[in-house]
Amino acid sequence: MKLRTLALDLDGTLLDCRPRQVQALDAALGHRYDNPTGFWEAKRGGATTREALIALGMAEGQADNVAERWRLAVEDDELLLADTLLEDVKRTLAVALLQIDRLVVITARRRGDAAKAQCEQLGLMAL
Repeated sequence: MKLRTLALDLDGTLLDCRPRQVQALDAALGHRYDNPTGFWEAKRGGATTREALIALGMAEGQADNVAERWRLAVEDDELLLADTLLEDVKRTLAVALLQIDRLVVITARRRGDAAKAQCEQLGLMAL
């Protein structure tokens, strides 16, 4: 029996967004962050940007300011170019499409137009 709909998150499930998120942090700080791996691991573990920075030793007030600047930078058109498809996504989705009627991509991004354009550019919309 076919499943009717499969919903997948865009960032981190279909796309490798680590480079973009780290670059956005660098932009928010005005310099290269000294622990990009720790930041990314905290984010992948479910932490917000603010929570990740505090967990890595940043003071709360500074983390609030940096997280807001990060939020404003992370969906910048230029930074979105850093995203790539995760390995084997197209092949995996092609197999999944044999078992479903519809694939839905969800995201918490603020700019739906940019997410759609990115999906088109990366070949996801063809699926």
